[in-house]
Amino acid sequence: MPDLLQEKDPCSRSPAFFKQSAIFIGSAKQDYRKSDTSMDGNENDGYYCTICGGIPPDKITTKRVVIDGKETGIDHLDWIFNEVARLTVDNDTTITEEILKRVKQFNYVPTKKTAEYGAGLLAAYKKFRTESP
Repeated sequence: MPDLLQEKDPCSRSPAFFKQSAIFIGSAKQDYRKSDTSMDGNENDGYYCTICGGIPPDKITTKRVVIDGKETGIDHLDWIFNEVARLTVDNDTTITEEILKRVKQFNYVPTKKTAEYGAGLLAAYKKFRTESP
């Protein structure tokens, strides 16, 4: 394989070169995902990747909600929505206040964006209620 740093025209590579590269990269990703040696931890200390220290994808509990046009991760969202659903409240303003009160226990909500968070979370709550009555 030619030295990529000294190659003058990378566009002159053959299609076979790209196919081999894609196969190699794809197999490397598959092998890493099949390997159980990179994850460690337990129920008390939590689970983490021994390579990067991040959380394993199957242990992520943060749900994403669109807030002010951007996807935002909200931790414990299922629990929050279930708690608010137990309340006998039908007023959108009160529901929004109850959701925000619980969201702020586990997540940072910027003061200047409280209204946007409330609107996004209320929309997500209504969707949650229609999907799981």
